[in-house]
Amino acid sequence: MAEVELRQIGSYLISNLLRVSSTSAFYQGKQRKKALLIQRFTIPLSTAEEKEAFLTRAKQLKKLKHRSIINILDMGFDRDHAYLVMEYYAGKTLQQQITSGQMLAPDHVKRYLSPVANALHYAHMTNTLHGNLQPDNLILGEHNDILLTNFSLTPVGVSYELDDCAFATPYMSPEQLQGQVTPSSDQYALAVMAYEWLCGRRPYDATERALLQQQQQQLPLPAPHSLNNAISPAAEQVILQALSVDPAQRFPHIQAFADAYLSALMGFTVHTPTVPPRVIPQTPITPPPSVPLPSVPTNQIEESPDNEQSKPNLNTILNRVILNTSLDHATSKQIPTEASAEQSVEAEQPQEVSLTPGAVRSEQAKEEAGNFSFTKWMGQKSNWRVPRKNLGKRKTLNPLQ
Repeated sequence: MAEVELRQIGSYLISNLLRVSSTSAFYQGKQRKKALLIQRFTIPLSTAEEKEAFLTRAKQLKKLKHRSIINILDMGFDRDHAYLVMEYYAGKTLQQQITSGQMLAPDHVKRYLSPVANALHYAHMTNTLHGNLQPDNLILGEHNDILLTNFSLTPVGVSYELDDCAFATPYMSPEQLQGQVTPSSDQYALAVMAYEWLCGRRPYDATERALLQQQQQQLPLPAPHSLNNAISPAAEQVILQALSVDPAQRFPHIQAFADAYLSALMGFTVHTPTVPPRVIPQTPITPPPSVPLPSVPTNQIEESPDNEQSKPNLNTILNRVILNTSLDHATSKQIPTEASAEQSVEAEQPQEVSLTPGAVRSEQAKEEAGNFSFTKWMGQKSNWRVPRKNLGKRKTLNPLQ
């Protein structure tokens, strides 16, 4: 093959051909004595738009830095063939590690489910979807840790395919089979793998898109407990929740799926949300408008039963004292006259009254007392000055005397 004869891709030397898929070839390369994995795509990208779309997706994947995600180091083009440079790991994939039909213990499945869900949740938080989940894209590291690789690289709405979807199709969700990939699609694919690890088989055996979609819509899902007695009812409910046909019936995010599975293994009560919680808008409560109280001048407050317990301020007390003093002084100069009860009733009607000089002075005193302002009086008092001739000169003491 022409692929085997390659000795260099870009600036990277090729040492070995590892495997060939339907869309790309994987090589082992090196640079500065560092082992690398180079994926060269067999489909040429001839137009500038196709190359730009590939570079945009590759740069997005290069930003992912997680302990359970294989790092992408570089990307480029060898003529019209795109390539990716990644870290090299010589471990087996889970497809190679787990034999067909083997059923794992629920606690063993947790060792695979938790790190993969954590890595996918991190990718989803950066608006990055995997879209190509399958056991062959999970690699066992040196310390039996799980490493996630081979994110989907095919842009949306193109005619060509850069991903090897033949092995990923049996794990796809109903909405992904219809061309709509969401974070919940990765959750469904991980739940299918967990079902397969627990039960030794997938929920549906179809491998083609149309047939698989028909089985998902029409056939009942076999209960995991019926295939493996070691699965508790709580763990079974968690798996079935993540395998819901409707994405809205699954867990809010993929980390919640892994946390619920762990809680089920530990014997805790798991509340699987069947429907996302509705947010009911709350109408703000408007307080009733306050009624303003009528303002009463302090110098005209009348004593009433309601005001007996109120405490007047100092200005009110002083105004009352000065007003009463002025009235007493003014009335003391009036000529006492006898008034009948009928004249007091008709006091509101205007009458012509002849006043004596003493009465005129009394009326002027009342008018001055009624217009009296304690604040103005205090202002006049503040203008008082002591003659400077009465102020002796300040003597400066001499400390030497």
